[in-house]
Amino acid sequence: MARRAWGEGSTFYDNTYKRWTWKGTYIVNGIKKPKTITAKRQIELKKKVDRFKLQVDEGYFADDNTNLKTWIETWLDVIVKPSVKKKTLDNYTDRLGYVIEKFGDRKLKTLTPLELQNFFNELRLTGGKKQQGLAAESVNCCRRYLKMCLNSAIQNGLLKSNPVVGTKPQRKVQSEMVVLDDYEVQHFLEIVKQGDYIYAGAKSPRYIRRDEGTEYYIQCFYNMCNLAFASGMRLGELRGLSWSCVNFKKGYV
Repeated sequence: MARRAWGEGSTFYDNTYKRWTWKGTYIVNGIKKPKTITAKRQIELKKKVDRFKLQVDEGYFADDNTNLKTWIETWLDVIVKPSVKKKTLDNYTDRLGYVIEKFGDRKLKTLTPLELQNFFNELRLTGGKKQQGLAAESVNCCRRYLKMCLNSAIQNGLLKSNPVVGTKPQRKVQSEMVVLDDYEVQHFLEIVKQGDYIYAGAKSPRYIRRDEGTEYYIQCFYNMCNLAFASGMRLGELRGLSWSCVNFKKGYV
């Protein structure tokens, strides 16, 4: 981590070179280094020294050689893990796994916005285990997590600027909504009521018996689908219903 720490500095006029000179020390990543700054005029020297101090304070001279894989794993374990649920942490780890696979051995300070943009574009087109491309939301999620990760690297003095800031998110394509007409709704309910779908995917359908249990299951599924069409309720709302939600006397849910 780069920290602002200054030793005693001295300012004097160098008669040999005819210039005002400042000599001092600064500490970056725990290493003490000497520094000499010169200028023709004393007021110019003061501006240069103040500018240099500010650059050190902002981590401009940080020379940490941490690679991306090491920092991502450290960030996930030390900063993210204590503050999120396991499922969320798994999501972070999964998305950033693509980054580690591509740039894991690279030093943080060597990453550029252009190559990261190309990487995000490639994920959209050919990413994923089947190399069929990831959804725009998944790629943007990966980009968002990496941006957070590198912002934290800046806060810890490992990086001067965040290269993800120079990239753009993937454009989301709005899928066309498919709506069933009256005939299609009735046809769908007829298929559900027949119950032949219970054999779908079965290698040996003859071993599936149509008994009271399967008939009850088919009837329940039909009732749920019928209620979904009639009410517009969502799946979570349908599954959350209990008998106490039904008013049998007045005939409503």
